[in-house]
Amino acid sequence: MPPYSHDSAGRAFFARFDRPNTALYCRLLVSQSHERTQPHWGDPGPVPGIDAADTVPSTHFAAVDGLRGIACLGVVAHHCYLHAGRYQWPSFEVLGHPVVLSRLLFYGNAGVELFFVISGFCLAFPLLQRSKKEGWKRWFLKRAYRILPPYYASALLFWGMNGLLRIHPFRLFGMTSPPAGPVELKGVLACFTLLNAYFNPSYWTLVLEARWYLIFPLLIWLWARAGATMLFAACVFASAVGFWLSTVSPKFVFLTANVLLYLPLFASGMLLARWTAKRETPRWLVRAAPWGLAASVLLVAFGGPSDSGDGPVPRLVAYGMVAFFWLLSALNSPRFSSFARLPVFVRVGAFSYSLYLIHEPIVHLAFTLFGQLHLTPPQSFLVYECGVLPFCVGVGYLFFRLVERPLLRRAGRIFKRTPVSSLRPSLLGGTANR
Repeated sequence: MPPYSHDSAGRAFFARFDRPNTALYCRLLVSQSHERTQPHWGDPGPVPGIDAADTVPSTHFAAVDGLRGIACLGVVAHHCYLHAGRYQWPSFEVLGHPVVLSRLLFYGNAGVELFFVISGFCLAFPLLQRSKKEGWKRWFLKRAYRILPPYYASALLFWGMNGLLRIHPFRLFGMTSPPAGPVELKGVLACFTLLNAYFNPSYWTLVLEARWYLIFPLLIWLWARAGATMLFAACVFASAVGFWLSTVSPKFVFLTANVLLYLPLFASGMLLARWTAKRETPRWLVRAAPWGLAASVLLVAFGGPSDSGDGPVPRLVAYGMVAFFWLLSALNSPRFSSFARLPVFVRVGAFSYSLYLIHEPIVHLAFTLFGQLHLTPPQSFLVYECGVLPFCVGVGYLFFRLVERPLLRRAGRIFKRTPVSSLRPSLLGGTANR
């Protein structure tokens, strides 16, 4: 489907989604009460030119920003747990079932599914407040500017480190730097075009996210024509087809990055965005959300994947339910919203993309270095969770300050704000919030 431009077709299309023009940047979020908040620590403030930020003054979903911080910290803790040797401590029994607290760190990888649900929410919500002059070409340019420059900067950083270690290996406290292999042109091209996660395994989610951006206009078209129910049903069907094709065709996996498999997660975020924008989340669902979250956690604990292997319930289903009910609860339950809006989570959420980009090569480097010291399992666990994890957070924040935040501020000069006078009242109800 060709991108919509600033023509009559594009204006008619986006008119379907026009809402009160309270701008939203998917990274800067507001609490359940939709109260205005001041820019928080580590936050560059409202960033023009990203998603819906080219309208009128923005508000923040601090609870969702906090969830992004929780998700990112969980993923980093999960990688540290795996590299530390999956140390099992402390261990005790509850009602005859063995419980190991450190094993909870394994479930930090559920942050990936939470990221996908939040992505669907953050991309769909601004379309309900979009200017009628917005076109798909401009939308893709803004997404590319938001995602690609920090991504390329992180890739160049680690390629430079790789080349430096090849020429100048080091020794420190009895540890020798790992051998660095050559950088292949084929891998560089795959990384540059987001065809594959070259060099940094964590990039696989970014490769998938790029495919999601390409499919997003089609899903919006289906949403506008057939409604949210049909959209979610189509995504579930596409997920089933994608699962079958991924088992029979490796080329399909390479080309699609399994994006079809995860479409229900993105669609569930889009559904939450519609309910939140129109303030029509079903009351029974709001009341049931904490219980749904508790049931989903129990489903993960007793039927989902664990560090001992896959469970009877697929990861996508178990983790996806946790992600959906967690976001739903954070948006509608004051208690859950207050937890998600804790300053430590909101602050990490502000630079979670930078932390995501740089953490895994650091964890891999630590693994090759500390592995030479022959640490005991408790020592290795403490080194990774109490040393490597905070170090990754610190480097991630430094990368944010030096690379990501200047790019976000520069976006305001690249993508000019749309004049308020060009915004029109919502066709879904209400008037523009001036």
